[in-house]
Amino acid sequence: MQSPEAFIEDYTSAWRLPADVEKIAEFYNSPSLTLRGDASFVALRTQSEVRRYFQFIAETYERSGIAQPSFKDLTSHRIGSRALW
Repeated sequence: MQSPEAFIEDYTSAWRLPADVEKIAEFYNSPSLTLRGDASFVALRTQSEVRRYFQFIAETYERSGIAQPSFKDLTSHRIGSRALW
């Protein structure tokens, strides 16, 4: 299993323009919920919906001039003996 830092690096690299929507979709199970910036949720029932949704998001980022997502001061903490990391 990869470290949390490697996981985040893989995830953010998938978003670098041009975004790799197929790779992004691999980080999500279906069904799943995503939280939007306005605090609303989007339900994604299938992997096809996951890909379409993140394709829309990637295109929105590109139009807005967001070239690469990043996390600042990322730290990880185990939250119990059965935690993944």
